[in-house]
Amino acid sequence: MTELAGFAGTLQADGFSGYNQIYKGGAIREAACLAHLRRKIFDVQNPWSSCARILMI
Repeated sequence: MTELAGFAGTLQADGFSGYNQIYKGGAIREAACLAHLRRKIFDVQNPWSSCARILMI
C-alpha cells in the first residue's frame, strides 16, 4: 500500500484480511475497529441475533 510508505505507528482499521500484510513488518501496529468488536460482544450476549439476520434475508 503506497499510501503508507514510510509510515510507522498505529493504524486503526477494520478486520479486513487484506490489511494483514501491512502489519507483518512490525513498524505498523493494528488498532482494531471497536464497532466490529462491539458487534461480536453483542452476538455473544444475544445468540439469536445472528439467526434472526439469516431469517430476515
